[in-house]
Amino acid sequence: MRFSWLVALFCLTACQKKDALSVQILGHAGMGLSSNTANCPGNSQMAIDLALALDEVDGMELDVRFSKDSTAWFVHDSELSSQTNLSGCVEQKSDQELQNGRYKGGGNHRLVSLKKDAKLWEAGKRILLDIKHFNVCDQLLIPAEVIDKVLENLGLKNNPNVYLLFNQESYLTYFHDKGWKVMYSSDDKEKFQTVLQNHPQLFGFLVRKDVLSNSELRSFQEKGIWVYLYEIRSNKENKMVRESMPTGILSDDVYGSIIELR
Repeated sequence: MRFSWLVALFCLTACQKKDALSVQILGHAGMGLSSNTANCPGNSQMAIDLALALDEVDGMELDVRFSKDSTAWFVHDSELSSQTNLSGCVEQKSDQELQNGRYKGGGNHRLVSLKKDAKLWEAGKRILLDIKHFNVCDQLLIPAEVIDKVLENLGLKNNPNVYLLFNQESYLTYFHDKGWKVMYSSDDKEKFQTVLQNHPQLFGFLVRKDVLSNSELRSFQEKGIWVYLYEIRSNKENKMVRESMPTGILSDDVYGSIIELR
C-alpha cells in the first residue's frame, strides 16, 4: 500500500513537470552579473568556462571594451573601480596594467582579454559580444575602424556563432557592410521599427524584459527578427519567460533558468 502511494505521488509529480522550451538560455557575462554562483565574477574566465560546460546553456553575452593598446577585454562597467582593484577606464589603461587587475570578492580572478585561440570560439555556442564603444572617462566614441580591426584580427568575422551587439545605430551599417552579423540593443521600443527599416540586415534586438508586450515581441519574431530579453534575475522572471516566449534570454540566474525552462 505504501509503495503504491509513492508510485502515485511520483507519477503526479512527473505529469506536472513543464515541457522544455525552445527559448535560448544565454548567460549574462558568462554566468550572470548578479550571479548566485559563489566567487564567479561576470566576464571572468571561470564564468565563461562554467557556461561552456553546461549543456543546457545555449551561449553567453560578453561585454567588450578596448584598452589604450587597442586590445579587446571582457569588462562590463565603464569604471573599473566598481568591479576590480583598478580605477579609471579600460580605454585609459595599457594591457600590462589590465593584466595586473583582479576582480573584487576574492578568488584572484584576472581580467580576461580576447584571444584568437580561445576555446570559447569553437564551442558551438551562440556568443553575443556587447561592444562598449564609448569611453566614459574621456567622453569619446571608439572609432568603428578600430573595433573592426581588433576583432577581425581575432578571426571572429566568419565565425557563425559570433554576433556583435550595439546600442548606437550609427555602427550598424558600417559593421554589416564589413561582413559582421549585427544586433541592436535599446530599451526604447519606439526606435525599433525605425531602426529595422533603416537596417533590415539586423538579426535581432536585445531589450529589457518589461519593454515589449507579448504581442509586440511576437510581431518581431514573425518577421524573422530575434528578440532577446535581459534582467532575468529571479524565479518569477524565469516563469514570465514561459508566457512571453522570446528567442532567448540573458540570464543573471542561469541555474534557475535551467530549472524553469529545461
